[in-house]
Amino acid sequence: MIYRRIKSLSQDKFFKDNAVFFIGSMIVAVFSYLYHPVMSRMMSVEDFGQVQALISLTYLTGIFLTIFGTIAVNIVSNHKDSSADDHIKLLSQLHKLALWVIGSFAIGIVILSPYLMRILQFDSAISFFPLAIILLVGIPFAFYSSYLKGTKQFEAISIAGIITSAGKLLFAILFVSLGMQVFGAVSALALATFVALLYALHKTRGVFRLSLKEKVSFTPALKKELSYGVLVLFSLGYITFLYTSDVLFVKYFFDPETAGLYSGIATIARIIFFVTASVAGVLLPTIKINANKKENIAILKKAFGIIVLMGVIALVIFFLFPSGIISLLIGEKYLPLATLLPLAGTYIFIASVANVFYSYFLALRDRRLITISSVGFIATVAMVAINHNSLQAIITDYILGASLTIVLLGMAISKSKVHKAHKV
Repeated sequence: MIYRRIKSLSQDKFFKDNAVFFIGSMIVAVFSYLYHPVMSRMMSVEDFGQVQALISLTYLTGIFLTIFGTIAVNIVSNHKDSSADDHIKLLSQLHKLALWVIGSFAIGIVILSPYLMRILQFDSAISFFPLAIILLVGIPFAFYSSYLKGTKQFEAISIAGIITSAGKLLFAILFVSLGMQVFGAVSALALATFVALLYALHKTRGVFRLSLKEKVSFTPALKKELSYGVLVLFSLGYITFLYTSDVLFVKYFFDPETAGLYSGIATIARIIFFVTASVAGVLLPTIKINANKKENIAILKKAFGIIVLMGVIALVIFFLFPSGIISLLIGEKYLPLATLLPLAGTYIFIASVANVFYSYFLALRDRRLITISSVGFIATVAMVAINHNSLQAIITDYILGASLTIVLLGMAISKSKVHKAHKV
């Protein structure tokens, strides 16, 4: 049955049209996850826990990059002439605004690093500095890669992703071997992002170039895109929180060794999210605002089918061979928490399904995501605040929060008769 389902999906037009991106994303996922088992073996449990907490913070602080990048993708994919002057001007203004907003946030991370060190039980405040560098380098990369994605140059996007993930692994091995440990492991991502930026600049040379001289003018067009940015902040911000913040809560509530062990389990569970994220990434430029609901729903169903197939296969492996998977991927020293892998995998699978639905609603600029995200965020944080006496309790809180989100998203789809009625 599974074989027939795979064969059917492989022959589907949606899958065929985006096969390069799917395959490239799989390669990126492989390199991304090689980073974790390699680092887990080169570091102590406590240091690995710090690295995972920093990576989670990278995802959370990087939501600002995601906001501007998603707006850029939406502009490019819905614009008839992606090289028109007015189009480039709008993107350049957005880029300049991103420099001011994200740059200020990067400075804030450096200033607050001593405070973050204390509450998250880190050894040094310097470990937070690479986060600021990642944000600054990520600004231009977000825009140039968004242009490639918006124009459906999925091969180039895949190569840029491979450069980032493979570069992060290679640079991390080098830096940690030189004794830089936590600081070096995270600095590797900053350097890899810079190399990927150089590639994106090369691929867009002659067809797309942002102007740093462009002044920010809050024109009606820019205001419209920024209103969409609010939607992105609530929606993708919540999804990022949903699949990353558990590590930070555990780091805050539990001792460093327990947090380090849990980080290893969470790292394996997130394989489901990142392997399936390519499907959600394809939905954003594929779902069209002006298309009829039947066409868009048909694409969503195909994406949902792919997600479920991938997720179920991974969950079966997690349930049947938790100890074997942990020993293989990150080492036997993380086996004390092996029984948590199936539960953590279930939580991440539900978050992955929510991610696909979110991409669908985001492509349609549906403002109901603001309410859904707010309810999901408040409910999850409230449950963790009340029920955090064990690691199982925290994972259960996230399962309930993600499940609530799925229910609300399903209700929103069932009540939608016309997409435009809810459009930002």
